[in-house]
Amino acid sequence: MTEADKRKLVKSRISKVTSTVKIENGIATVSQPTVNRKRCTILWVDDQPDIITGHAEQLRSAGYRVYVIPNIKTLEHVLKELDEDPDLVLMDLNLGHDNLDGIRMIRKLKNDYQLNVSYVIISENALANDVSFELAKLQCNEGVCISGIIQKPMLDQYLFQLSVDIYVSNAEMVRNHPIDQLTKIPNRVGFESSIIKQLSDWLRGYVEWKKKPYNETVALNEALSILFIDIDDFSYYNNNFNHDVGDFILFDFASLIRYNLRQSDHFARHGGEEFVAFLPNTKFELAHRVFTKLANDITTHSLQNAESYKKRLTLSVGISTLTYVHYERLGFLRNLKLEDFSGDFEKLQIELKKVLTFLINSADLAMYHAKEIKNRIKKSGQVVKKGNIWRYNALNYYDPINKIVKIPSKKQ
Repeated sequence: MTEADKRKLVKSRISKVTSTVKIENGIATVSQPTVNRKRCTILWVDDQPDIITGHAEQLRSAGYRVYVIPNIKTLEHVLKELDEDPDLVLMDLNLGHDNLDGIRMIRKLKNDYQLNVSYVIISENALANDVSFELAKLQCNEGVCISGIIQKPMLDQYLFQLSVDIYVSNAEMVRNHPIDQLTKIPNRVGFESSIIKQLSDWLRGYVEWKKKPYNETVALNEALSILFIDIDDFSYYNNNFNHDVGDFILFDFASLIRYNLRQSDHFARHGGEEFVAFLPNTKFELAHRVFTKLANDITTHSLQNAESYKKRLTLSVGISTLTYVHYERLGFLRNLKLEDFSGDFEKLQIELKKVLTFLINSADLAMYHAKEIKNRIKKSGQVVKKGNIWRYNALNYYDPINKIVKIPSKKQ
């Protein structure tokens, strides 16, 4: 058994993120995960170790085992010392030559040392196009998990610590639930873990926004959109053909959508023939326009490949677009201060999960309004020629008392 195999065997037996289960009146409730830092190992690859000494010591003081890796010799020594794979690798992109050296090192760790870990990219500048392209190749073609990006200089120690906590928790979730095996895109758990960091950044922006006079123009620029997507009448395939036909359609559909989204967007299989998408910094109008085109393109694709698709494929889509104004109006949290989360990672996770669940559920409700339009067309005897994207932002018509998305009046 190789050293890499031994590390993987140990890793498979140990969970670094713990949850508790409470059973009351026959209902089981699982708490949000809490990072056990004393059992977590971080490799920090940087050829200028003196620059990161302060932050490395900060992580050690918090309980993490941190190994600074300035060269290959040190890497090999540390890997021999470890009895398991590290939980996270902080990878500096520029290791002395150019911005692709960090990417080459990731490939070396994966291929030569068989490390199956999540990476956080540390970059001094905004990512150039060639770097973004290589990172996308790592994720899509080579199965490398890039959990996030931290930009230098890392001045705020609290935010740095919080980010690392989130990345370690996400790495554990992604390791246990990486992708949907059929469609090769993230599954529901992987989707949720991958956007928690972006939601935390958005929430911090909301806290800063509250400190200033409300500026709705600025707030709208901080919009994020969640889309709930359902393939119409998918049961037709399972009722009339073997499952290979339905499996092909799910895989092909997921590949087409993923290919046409931005690198910053997230797309996942929610379950069955239902999918979810997360579009950061995206207003409702743009999200609606993008998916109207995508839905039409999918329908056209199904007609052009009729032998495989068997019939015209259409989608029903609902959209929830959240802005700071919506967040304030819906009353998620009153008098919120960033200090409320200081040292309480679990509390932050709970708040972020609450927001995410609400957005997905409201987009799901909006999707059913889109599906009702499709059903009315069918009942009238007409052919449903294209998909339906409900033309309203679900959050504008959400009823928090009855927890429904109302249909706007004709006057609206």
